[in-house]
Amino acid sequence: MYRVGTFTKQLPEGQRRSPDAEAFARQIRIPLADWQTIVHPHWRGGTPEEREAAESSTEVPVKEWRSWDALDLLNAR
Repeated sequence: MYRVGTFTKQLPEGQRRSPDAEAFARQIRIPLADWQTIVHPHWRGGTPEEREAAESSTEVPVKEWRSWDALDLLNAR
C-alpha cells in the first residue's frame, strides 16, 4: 500500500479538465497548461480499513509515489 501524491497529467487529445480539477489546481497554486489536468492525492493497494488506518496514524510508514508527469510543469510545449 502506498500514497500517491498530487501530480499533473497530460489530457488525451480533445479532452478538457473538469471544473473540480481546475479549482483544485488554483487552490494549491499549480499552474496548468491547456493540455494538463491534476490528480488528487490517493491511496494504491490495501483495504479501505488499512487506508483509513494509515491516513489517521503517524506510526504507519507510508511511501509517497510521485508521477514523472509532474515534470510536465517544467517543460514548455
